[in-house]
Amino acid sequence: KGLLSVGNDGFIHEAAFVRDKDGRCIKLASVIRRTVPYLTGIQYIFRAKLNGDQESIIVGGYRGNNFIIWDTSTGYQLLCLDTGGRNRHLDLSIRFKEDMHLTSQTIALY
Repeated sequence: KGLLSVGNDGFIHEAAFVRDKDGRCIKLASVIRRTVPYLTGIQYIFRAKLNGDQESIIVGGYRGNNFIIWDTSTGYQLLCLDTGGRNRHLDLSIRFKEDMHLTSQTIALY
């Protein structure tokens, strides 16, 4: 697994750690750069296993006044909330069930 990064450009970037012979990270190498349809202001990113499938990259961000959670691996929109825009205060908690364990992510949106 590498380093995932998102921003207001609507892209996900993943970089792999390149290490020297002693195991120290000496640079990052670009692995993927892909767009997320319909999102321009991506603010959150997580990895999750949904329904026991392989790991998915889940992103949360805005399109207009709507906060959207998108599974980039399957192309499914998981959630769409009209929040009135990205400048509003919103608190959101998301839980992903992984096998018999429950993992959660709490997001405070401002």
